[in-house]
Amino acid sequence: MVVARNRSVQKVKGQTPKNDEKVRARNVSRENLANKVILGSKTHNYFQTLRTYQIDTIALGYDQKPKIVDLKKALKRHQLSQVTVVRLKPYNPGKFKSSLLKENVW
Repeated sequence: MVVARNRSVQKVKGQTPKNDEKVRARNVSRENLANKVILGSKTHNYFQTLRTYQIDTIALGYDQKPKIVDLKKALKRHQLSQVTVVRLKPYNPGKFKSSLLKENVW
């Protein structure tokens, strides 16, 4: 599993993440959700990361912007059509949506 760098989160969300990238990677690793957990590359695009680590599945959060069909087209252009793309469903969004957590915790 590739965990986004702080810089990437800042760029996408327009704010610094609550937890540092190393903390997020360690937390994901502890949950045994993936065979391997790495931080996203600082130097190359994510297509190269997919190749380097032979990633077979991209799991997009329910609120992440890329459309699956567009991502699959891009993967095909980069000769990565074997990578599966799935959209995750929200987990208890009435409780765990980040905007709600910010209001109550941050």
